[in-house]
Amino acid sequence: MLTLFRGELSRSGILTGKWVYGVLLDSDGKVYHYIGNLGQIDGRVGERTVGQFTGLFDKQERKVFHGDIIELNTGTSVQHFSISIPDDILKIEAENLGLPKDYGKMTIDRDWWKEFKDDITVIGNIWDNADMLTKWRTAE
Repeated sequence: MLTLFRGELSRSGILTGKWVYGVLLDSDGKVYHYIGNLGQIDGRVGERTVGQFTGLFDKQERKVFHGDIIELNTGTSVQHFSISIPDDILKIEAENLGLPKDYGKMTIDRDWWKEFKDDITVIGNIWDNADMLTKWRTAE
């Protein structure tokens, strides 16, 4: 099974705002940050924008990728997290954006996700929505 990635297209080193989904393409063991599907190359993407699919879906069945910002709304509290897949790809981390940076990281597992899935919505990503990160981090 191929691993799904997404990235923002880049033209001459400038990000275009268009996101593409597919597999990362490489040559001779070097990753060039191109994304494509079934023999078609969608284009070169900005290296920092590449995010791997976590295998998780939000309450609206949207795929959750590394770099996404999710909202957890349990009805009694609302929290915001950025999702990351560290080098150890068997683990998914969520950083609570309402806590100081060194305190807010937690490892999430599929049982936790199942318990809260109906309360989770993807509301953006850390590249297109950097203003959200700044807003929550300055409110600490």
